[in-house]
Amino acid sequence: MHAILTTEGPESRGAPIGMGIATDTQDLGRSFSTALIALRLYEGKSLVPVNADGLGGLAEMFADLPVTERSDSDAAAMDAITEIGWGRATLSALVETSSVREAARVIGVHHSTVTTRLEVVVSKLGFDPLTGLGRTRLGLAFLRWRLHNSRVLELPTTNN
Repeated sequence: MHAILTTEGPESRGAPIGMGIATDTQDLGRSFSTALIALRLYEGKSLVPVNADGLGGLAEMFADLPVTERSDSDAAAMDAITEIGWGRATLSALVETSSVREAARVIGVHHSTVTTRLEVVVSKLGFDPLTGLGRTRLGLAFLRWRLHNSRVLELPTTNN
């Protein structure tokens, strides 16, 4: 792992890159912690860095959480939903968009398909993720699930 202190964006366009919150020199440790959170939230093969500033206070909140194996009902529901073939993509689209139709466009399916999937999601979560607090709860549960299941910091295995 490499860490770079800069007042600009990263000079390297390698991937993955997690950028910490902008801070002064007294809080560099805090910036590094949030950069690790951003890095662990990296998905895909994008060359675009994940910027903790874009997560607002969520990056700092997640940096403050203890690393634990403790599971709660939301974590168990995330596991159950993501085990379904369409689960992860559908959850991601629901978290990142503001409507069922928009989520359907993101994942390339008809909105009625997302509505049907949403019924399964609601039954597994035990709450409606399209209500005000339900959206917040879904977003936090999904991000916590991604952090817990992130493999970005693991070294590749060798076949020796």
